[in-house]
Amino acid sequence: MVHASILRILIDLIKADAVIDSTEMNNFSRMQAKYHISNVHQKKAAKLTLAEAIYNLKSNAFLQKERETLLEELKEMTLVDGFCVKKEALILTAMHYCLSKETLDSAEVISINVPDISIAEDQVVYVESESNPSIHKEILSNFRQLNTEFKCSGLNFFYLPKVAEHYRETEPHLLKKVCRFLAPGYNDTELDNMISYIKMVNTKKFCLNQLFGKLGMSAIYNTKPGLLIHIGTSFVDNKLYNNFLKVSLQNIKNPCEQILSFLDTYTKYLSYDIVVIPKTDETDGHFLYGGFYKFIYDLYLYRKAESTTVLIDTVRQSIFFPQIGRDFELNVSRRERALYALILMESINGGVKFTSTDNYREDEKQRKELSHKFKVLYLMLGGRPDKIPDMTDDSIRRPSICHINKFFENSSQIMNNHSDYRIKKKKDGTLFISLDKELVTACSPEKHDAINLFDSSVYGKYIDS
Repeated sequence: MVHASILRILIDLIKADAVIDSTEMNNFSRMQAKYHISNVHQKKAAKLTLAEAIYNLKSNAFLQKERETLLEELKEMTLVDGFCVKKEALILTAMHYCLSKETLDSAEVISINVPDISIAEDQVVYVESESNPSIHKEILSNFRQLNTEFKCSGLNFFYLPKVAEHYRETEPHLLKKVCRFLAPGYNDTELDNMISYIKMVNTKKFCLNQLFGKLGMSAIYNTKPGLLIHIGTSFVDNKLYNNFLKVSLQNIKNPCEQILSFLDTYTKYLSYDIVVIPKTDETDGHFLYGGFYKFIYDLYLYRKAESTTVLIDTVRQSIFFPQIGRDFELNVSRRERALYALILMESINGGVKFTSTDNYREDEKQRKELSHKFKVLYLMLGGRPDKIPDMTDDSIRRPSICHINKFFENSSQIMNNHSDYRIKKKKDGTLFISLDKELVTACSPEKHDAINLFDSSVYGKYIDS
């Protein structure tokens, strides 16, 4: 796939400045001849995303010396007309990070087919899947300098803690008034949730729930601290894809130096001296609704297939998926909800096995333990003590699992990665749910606020039973 991958990159680079001249076409023909690109490769390239193309070039099938040669040829081809616009510079920066030996392992391109909503091409966002206090300390200490450097390069740097700070300092009446204007269909509870979200949004949750959950950026789910930059779009198999460069900050002791190094790389490709400096300011009485600020709101209101937490609510005695809707619940029977909660809790230790063993005594002991744990959950979820089913019985358990999984299958249009919420079975018969434990929450009569399940009294009662 190397030939088709090179072609995909050439196409995106040539189209970037919206001008295709004879010199570019001559260079394109020369590159086609050098890399033996045929009509077959052209058909394959039409179905390749930019992310797939670069991934192929980073594989062992393409030697490092060949990568660096290709990078120099791409630079030469782009700069041959003596002019390099922002879109071209962004793609060249991506090629530099993904093909250079020094940065090969710290960068990747992400391509997603979500044309409805995206980060603008002049915006650079700090991302992480786990909070890193030392990096945050450094960025906050040097934020003014970083912000100025980005603006002088014609880019905007968005750091979520600063965005949230702006909205916390916005006059409450104005904030609510504007949010009601932006989401006229929201009731008071939904509006309060929206305001609470934008005032308290943090990088980790934004990456997990929004970039991963709603836009499907799987590379963000378990990412090192780094920068995310929109570098352009591609038409792949008649579908529009947004392309992003993700650059990891390898040295957490000096993140600002690496961020400035990224800017140096980007600006060295820009071949003009005049840069339009963004003048978006965070001021009092000024509600920002443009660029990344608009992206945050649009993404929050974007209702397509969400990744959501699971809330075991023993106050309302049910299981809910709150990011989809406060009252969107696991719409199955009470005993099936209790079974789902049991498997969810046991999945932290690898899952639960109901199948028989060769040891009768061990088998009986296990059945009694599971029956008792199920009873605790069944009662917490509102079940009657005289109506507790025997979930160790295959004839009861198996149809219940099918019914639960059918619910998630039917919810696939509004629940992103719905398969992660389904009950799965290993070869040895162990049942499990492959959700990150941070997505599982609970609330109880003792504490109405949702907290992580494994820190809750609900889980405490379960393991003590």
